Amino acid sequence: MLKKWLKRAFFELVALGLVALVVGFTYNGLSPRGIAISSTYPKLRGEREIEPPQIDLTTAFSYFTEGALFLDAREPDEFYLGHIYGAKNLPYEELDQYVSLLDSIPKDTLIVTYCDGEGCELSIHLARELIKRGYKNVYAFYAGWRKWETANYPVDVGR
Repeated sequence: MLKKWLKRAFFELVALGLVALVVGFTYNGLSPRGIAISSTYPKLRGEREIEPPQIDLTTAFSYFTEGALFLDAREPDEFYLGHIYGAKNLPYEELDQYVSLLDSIPKDTLIVTYCDGEGCELSIHLARELIKRGYKNVYAFYAGWRKWETANYPVDVGR
């Protein structure tokens, strides 16, 4: 009798778990605040992903003094609140809306991409996309805006 009860309890527990998974994934998929099950960033064609060279704060500032083009991969409202002096806003999430900016940049331009700072990978994704589109001299400043601002390097606000 006990064996039969344990077997039934086990199957009910498994069934309940499966129902919970289905309900959870359904809710997550329909919710506007749902968590992505997989990466929302497209993989580049080919067997291995392009890994753009990453630079540190010192190198980024050196490139800044050499006249590199800094591209901020964050959203426009974040860019507006503060960005590296002279940077252009090229939000990775809205890249297709900035084709005219991309077309105006020569392929051999020294480009540094950045976003909010460590933990924000938009700069790396943007650098990969630029390399994919034929830009030859692209670096990702992974430490990004926060590190630049903390160092008291030149910044600007607004457009």
